[in-house]
Amino acid sequence: MDSRISTKLAMLVLAASQIAAQKIATPTMDVPVRIQIRPNVATPSINQTIQLVVTLLNGQGKPASARGDVNLEITVRPPTGAAVKLSEKVSSGTAMDMQTYTPKAAGRYVVEVTDRAGKLLADSTSFYVFNRRSFKWWEEGDPGGWLVAKPPPPPPPRAAAKPTLHVSYDGGRDGVPADGNAAVEIKVVYDDEAGGGAPEDIKVWFRHSAGSIDNRPLVIRRGGFLGEARWTSKDAVKAATIDFVAPMQKYHVDLPPSNTFKFIRQVVAMKPIISPSVSIVDRPEIIVHFVDVEGFNVQADRQRSVTFSVAQSGVTVAPATQVVPEGGGPVRATITPGALGTSKIQIDSENMINGSTAVEIQVGVGSMIILSLLGALAGGGLAYVRDRKALQLKLLGGLAGGFVLAAIYVFGVVPLAGAAVPLNAISAFVLALIGGVMGIAVLDWAGAKLSKA
Repeated sequence: MDSRISTKLAMLVLAASQIAAQKIATPTMDVPVRIQIRPNVATPSINQTIQLVVTLLNGQGKPASARGDVNLEITVRPPTGAAVKLSEKVSSGTAMDMQTYTPKAAGRYVVEVTDRAGKLLADSTSFYVFNRRSFKWWEEGDPGGWLVAKPPPPPPPRAAAKPTLHVSYDGGRDGVPADGNAAVEIKVVYDDEAGGGAPEDIKVWFRHSAGSIDNRPLVIRRGGFLGEARWTSKDAVKAATIDFVAPMQKYHVDLPPSNTFKFIRQVVAMKPIISPSVSIVDRPEIIVHFVDVEGFNVQADRQRSVTFSVAQSGVTVAPATQVVPEGGGPVRATITPGALGTSKIQIDSENMINGSTAVEIQVGVGSMIILSLLGALAGGGLAYVRDRKALQLKLLGGLAGGFVLAAIYVFGVVPLAGAAVPLNAISAFVLALIGGVMGIAVLDWAGAKLSKA
């Protein structure tokens, strides 16, 4: 009993160490993979200066310092007029920076941030500007302040008979990571056109096609202006939709133009798979998987191009470049050895955190050739035992016949028949053995077949 318990404990320790090693080996644990942008004030007033806070996040949604300067572009789309583009840079070693902006009109503002290098996942947010104004009871520039008469300010605006609920859905244009952490931000702003807060708790309901919403219903508290919720998914969804359901009768509802979003398994690296040792006569396949932030194999999150190049000669790879559509993968290519020795294959893809990797393979004579050699010599030896004539000639004839028959099988029969016929060490040895026994008769037979062809 004690030995069984010890064995199970040892297995658990081994499994735990393997899991820990896998986590440590994840290449993007502390590397930024996406951008987040948020205003420091959710419902500012006209001419109120706010800060647009930009943060670099890792795969777990936590701030991560830039490994080099990250150049970003912020686009602010006001309710009317042209979009405003702002340049932003997050310096190396930092994870956050801020951009100042002053809204000039009331309404919804949509803000997008993108990485100029295209590696980090983009993000978007929004805020609603109220038409609030402050009034002074003295003339501008008068040192006496209250001593100089001034006409009274205009009366405050009247509350609308039917207030408006301004709804916004904010998610990056490239997609939202399907990790259960990153979210499409849902905001609902109460607006009675007079700056008043909600007269009661307003419960807002949504219907969505995938994932989950944390606040159901979303609530704008009495006296407040803003209600928020987060829409997340742990599954990749190409076109997830969200719809406003209620309330409809008591309020005007201002909905955004788009209600469809994409949840993705963000590709951050590539993982090539190939045997480290191949034979000069092999045509091995190299398989390149796309990998997410957790190290799992995933399909392409968008159209991607993968290029193979030989950094250390000795092999060729075909096709050298492949375009993978969204949802495609893995990438497969054929390697053709051309010389013995070590070869290095470089694999590159654009717009990826770790968009470059390499694999080394050792091209050798190979077990198939060695076994064919042994089989041919054994066949020549058997031919000598049978005929008792000229051992050296029988061995040479056996080598020639064994190699020719094995080559016909490997390069002629197998490619045509595919998986219908075996190709392994035993079949190579047996064919070379038969060819060795037949000797130069194999050459005569092969010559006759070729001449008829």
